[in-house]
Amino acid sequence: MLGREFVKSFRAAGWTVHCLSFSRGGEDYVRCDLRDFQNVYKIIDSISPSLVVHSAAERRPDVCEKDSSSSEALNIDSVWHLGRAAAKVGAAFIYISTDYLFDGQSPPYFPDSPVNPLNAYGSQKARGEWAARASHPGVFCLRVPVLFGPTDDLRESAVTTFAEAAREASKAQTIDDWQIRVPTYTPDIAQTVERVASALLGAPPQGSMGDALHPSRLAGIWQYSSKDTTTRYKLTQLFGELLGVSVSHISKLEGMPPGAPRPRDCMLNTEKLDATGLSAPCTPLLQALKTVLKC
Repeated sequence: MLGREFVKSFRAAGWTVHCLSFSRGGEDYVRCDLRDFQNVYKIIDSISPSLVVHSAAERRPDVCEKDSSSSEALNIDSVWHLGRAAAKVGAAFIYISTDYLFDGQSPPYFPDSPVNPLNAYGSQKARGEWAARASHPGVFCLRVPVLFGPTDDLRESAVTTFAEAAREASKAQTIDDWQIRVPTYTPDIAQTVERVASALLGAPPQGSMGDALHPSRLAGIWQYSSKDTTTRYKLTQLFGELLGVSVSHISKLEGMPPGAPRPRDCMLNTEKLDATGLSAPCTPLLQALKTVLKC
């Protein structure tokens, strides 16, 4: 979902984009299993890109808990090999990380806040960051929260899947009102990453940090996030209003949701990236949801 927005944003800005996809895509997509590391090196060598953006992940915490070997290969090992492949051809490297690195006890979290993941997904992404920084000296690691955006399948996002829950009136559901989420719109992230990419590869754009925008100063950990907070339960109520359907079949779960442990509140502090002038404005949650739902 995020990768497709990267393709749109980069192409709109005039980049030549080579798309790698495991199961989706069209005629201009190269089929690639990122866990086939030897093939990854062959593909990167053949393209010889100026930039590699790694946005793939096993993002479902419950899956990571149950199938650690497969998810670790994607969330950790592939990061190392993509970073090495990018460094080998002299390409810049951007790696997408997560807010689930934190335990949710003392938000907001800064780029240099100590990480303390509560579940296998967060632990794997923390190790993914270390792999990215070890494999490529100039990597730009961008942490983002839960994402949603344009999609043909609302279940693709952990945000818009609750539109489906709101519609399923025949299915009584209990949904938590405990975990605080910060849904962030994928086109906004894509625009931000394209701006970062331009700064990594070209003359630093004019911004409040001036010389700090030199490519060598962009290596390290950065964060981007909306400020619109909600819960899963509140999302179902909002989707009910937007879709004009009753959500009387939805009841509130006050405590932690079942499954892999989740952090309660992982709000990311974005001041560091905002100060560069590279951050795209965040689309308000209601406006973005209306766009995604086409209502």
